[in-house]
Amino acid sequence: MSFRGAYFTIGLWFDQPPPSALLAVGDVLVAAGGQYDGDVTVGPSGAAFEYWSELDGRRSVDRRVVEGTMAGTVEGTVHNLSLRLPVVGEVVVHFDRTPAAVPAEEHPVAIDMSADRDDRNPSKDPARAFLKLMKALCTALDPAYALMGEEITVPTPTELASGSGHLGWSAFVSHRLISRVELDVPLAELARMSKTRGWGTGTHYERRPVRTERDREALWAADQAASVAVGRTLV
Repeated sequence: MSFRGAYFTIGLWFDQPPPSALLAVGDVLVAAGGQYDGDVTVGPSGAAFEYWSELDGRRSVDRRVVEGTMAGTVEGTVHNLSLRLPVVGEVVVHFDRTPAAVPAEEHPVAIDMSADRDDRNPSKDPARAFLKLMKALCTALDPAYALMGEEITVPTPTELASGSGHLGWSAFVSHRLISRVELDVPLAELARMSKTRGWGTGTHYERRPVRTERDREALWAADQAASVAVGRTLV
């Protein structure tokens, strides 16, 4: 499945990855009304890679395998699958790239959603639907952190720690990390400049609008400090 136009991404990074991260994400999306659409890409278990699309030995299997309507199990690791959801439209779930080749469980998971309104009900607000999905994923799967943005690459902890990646304007941090004393100050400053929501397994931070250059710089600094601190707790 490929998008006709722009897309939004929800990114998840698991410090305690489920046995099959993409199938776990798929279960949450199906519970939200999604239906599998297209084949599922499977690769050899334990293989290290940077980009899933360059992985040797990958193959396509019928989507009914993961829908539970065909007997048998998936041998290997699911690397890519697609669904369609109400309001949101087409969705692709895959492992995002990493700076070096690592096994699947060390990759962020990316959920790409079409930002083209042609295949959705224009009376519905896709931004609210995206946020609702992000909440459902974070509540059900409890990643260490999650983030959302337009056509983004999901940063790894190493990239956050080095300052080359950012949590951005819409981010979730698990209670496991929030409880760490070294995150008290940076997350408190980020919360001061954000709209926060308790999501059961952690807190969601959404940037507040800024009007002055000084506020913009302060918000950037808060995001930078929180991103580095979160990354350093995980590397």
